[in-house]
Amino acid sequence: MKTHCIAIVTFIVMLSCNQDTIASGYFDGTSSDNLEFTLKKAKEKKMPIFMVIYDARNPTKSQLDYSLGYFLQYKTTRDLVRKNFLQVLVKSSNRGVAMYIPKNDPLENCLIVVLSPDGEALVTQSAYANPDVGMERVGEYIAKWEMIKKKQEQQEKQKKPELPTKVQSDRKDTVHKAEPKVNALEYAPSADLWKIKAK
Repeated sequence: MKTHCIAIVTFIVMLSCNQDTIASGYFDGTSSDNLEFTLKKAKEKKMPIFMVIYDARNPTKSQLDYSLGYFLQYKTTRDLVRKNFLQVLVKSSNRGVAMYIPKNDPLENCLIVVLSPDGEALVTQSAYANPDVGMERVGEYIAKWEMIKKKQEQQEKQKKPELPTKVQSDRKDTVHKAEPKVNALEYAPSADLWKIKAK
């Protein structure tokens, strides 16, 4: 029984390590194989997602080694992906993934999908096996997200209520003549009265 339990634990560890090895072979830094978890994290961090989808039943795993390997070959490209996106490498059979795969795509080649933090697909492209193209396209993905984010921020500013301004009245203000200032008191003995001299 003890030997059986050890064997099960060893298998689970090996399976986990294998998944980490697959992801780490292409991405630098932290990556995930769980889209649902990553979407929750993306909403919290307000970060877009760089997702790669492959068919695990395909003998070449949708050309991961060839297409994605060359696409992310440059360290500069991998750094851009790591710093600007949450990284996901998922099987096409995983929960919530199928909706992002075009119906006419048999996944002979792995698919790159850039998602907004809300899960909206911003870019859907097959990975192109060329490091120069990879770096160029990742730069375009980043620029597109920055443009969308800026637009969202402007919309949020417009939604914020403006401070109330002083409403000008249509009524004409009545002009009041200033009362004369008393300059001095002068006594008039002939009239036996006080006389006010004003400017």
